[in-house]
Amino acid sequence: MHRIFCGEIPDAGEVFLPAPREAEHLFKVFRARPGDAVELLDGRGKRAEAEVIPGKQLIIHRVSVCEEPQEKLHLCCALPRRQKFDVLLKQAAELGAWSIRPVNCERSVAEGNPRERWELLLQEACKQSGNPFLPEIFREADVKDTLEALKKENIDIYYGSVKVIPLFDDKLPRNRQKAVLIGPEGGFTGEEIAAIEAAGGKPLNLGPHILRLETAAVAALAVLRLLVFCLAAGIVFLCGCERGDISRNPLMIKAEQFRKDGSFEDARRFLRQAVARYPDAPETYLALGKLCEEELDDKLEAIYCYRNFLQFIPDGDPRKAEVEKFLRALEKSFAEQAVARSAEVAELQKNNRNMQTELLLAKRLILSKQRKISELEKKLKTVPPRRKRR
Repeated sequence: MHRIFCGEIPDAGEVFLPAPREAEHLFKVFRARPGDAVELLDGRGKRAEAEVIPGKQLIIHRVSVCEEPQEKLHLCCALPRRQKFDVLLKQAAELGAWSIRPVNCERSVAEGNPRERWELLLQEACKQSGNPFLPEIFREADVKDTLEALKKENIDIYYGSVKVIPLFDDKLPRNRQKAVLIGPEGGFTGEEIAAIEAAGGKPLNLGPHILRLETAAVAALAVLRLLVFCLAAGIVFLCGCERGDISRNPLMIKAEQFRKDGSFEDARRFLRQAVARYPDAPETYLALGKLCEEELDDKLEAIYCYRNFLQFIPDGDPRKAEVEKFLRALEKSFAEQAVARSAEVAELQKNNRNMQTELLLAKRLILSKQRKISELEKKLKTVPPRRKRR
């Protein structure tokens, strides 16, 4: 479906002509023909489904209004070079940034372009991605004014950093709007970071390496979107899992599906991932232990899992006595197998020594015969040939 931008979307059933710029894009670039479907966006959440009719006109079939998101992301960044900022604007719109606020930092090296050009780039990105809300672009401001505006609007503040902090620390703010500040190529100065932290800003880890401005901006928006989603959905992500909800974890569900299908190695792979991600959740160890004992006949890994299950299970849990019973039986069986295997190994080692002795004797016999053959050949060479009788 083609998309165009329309400042004022008509009502359903009306026929209208697109603006000259949008008409040129629709009919010359996309080569739209009568009967083609077109989606209209106004950048404020209103969208419409239309159809091309003869005369390069559009007829509106259906109009809808998208609800404004409660969780909003704001990008506050220093200005990179012109071409880089053109790409950054489009990527920010595609990621759903609610506003873009250019920031003048002490180490900034680039100046802003006319706002008209920026708005056209954002419109193009919204048309390409289908984002119904055109990001608001602010005038350039210094770090201090930007921080004051964000605090006034009650927006959580983060800044790109290589520091690592828990994203779900109870001390972190829980507002529905979040902004990230990205510094220039040379980074924020010490004074600017101090001002950001004084305003309540928290470091947002984007990896262990120093990123380019435009890379950091896109990465920060993606990380913030994940953070907003997790907080809005009430999900504890990347920081453990509630023990009562571990059975609904995607890794556990996938493992159970593979187990039912008979793909036991795949089930073990997903359960091992669950154990690695939630090392203090006893249910992960119990599920992996049962799989190893019942389906894979891997007693050693089953013993390891059951021991960890008993370590993390609270006292009084009715499963504790049952698992202890399983563990004792497994350890006894494993010990018996170890004794049997030790005897088998000893017998194999004895047979191996006997075979090595026989092989050594055979080699000596072969060498002795080779020496005798060599001596005979030498004697034959010393015997003079017989003369022929006339």
